[in-house]
Amino acid sequence: MFKSKTVFILGAGSSNEVDMPLGHGLKKIIANNLDIRYEKGYMRSSGDAHIDSAFRLHAREKNTNINNHLYASWRIRDALPHSISIDNVLDAHSDDELMQICGKLGIVRSILESERKSKLYYAGNYEEKVNFPNIENTWFAIFYKLLSQGVSKSDIGSIFQNVSFINFNYDRCLEQYLQAALIESYALQPQTAYDLVNSLAILRP
Repeated sequence: MFKSKTVFILGAGSSNEVDMPLGHGLKKIIANNLDIRYEKGYMRSSGDAHIDSAFRLHAREKNTNINNHLYASWRIRDALPHSISIDNVLDAHSDDELMQICGKLGIVRSILESERKSKLYYAGNYEEKVNFPNIENTWFAIFYKLLSQGVSKSDIGSIFQNVSFINFNYDRCLEQYLQAALIESYALQPQTAYDLVNSLAILRP
């Protein structure tokens, strides 16, 4: 347990140890997901189906043509190889509302997709668990051992009282690891572990 107030800063790429993509890899995933094209004018041949559906829904709500969304997503796709990150692309086009919407959809979908492929993914039921031995040498495991040292189950409510994070990553790997580790190491109910992790101060700039 940390005795004094401690702030941890998670730089971009800190989840790479559990197979989350680094900046270049994430850019490629986003570009592929936003590269929505159709054969014969109506059969989707590339891009992500969920983003496609979201584009169609938004276009109907705004009473506009989905082509506007496609052109915006293609502009993002084409700009990504020339930018450090998706954030830089969106900052450069901060006055383009549709590019902001398309870009954020691309980020959300790509992060969700990557989280499902990471070493921390599990369905949240009793049959599936995180393979902790497979990630014991990651910083997540090292941090948790320091965090939980000397903390009894009766004092578990104070485990995060001196800890906070500034997290520059979009993913939820930190929260996922902590919740799963609390469940296993303290035999907590999932909701109890969730509530504890939810009380942790995490700032995402």
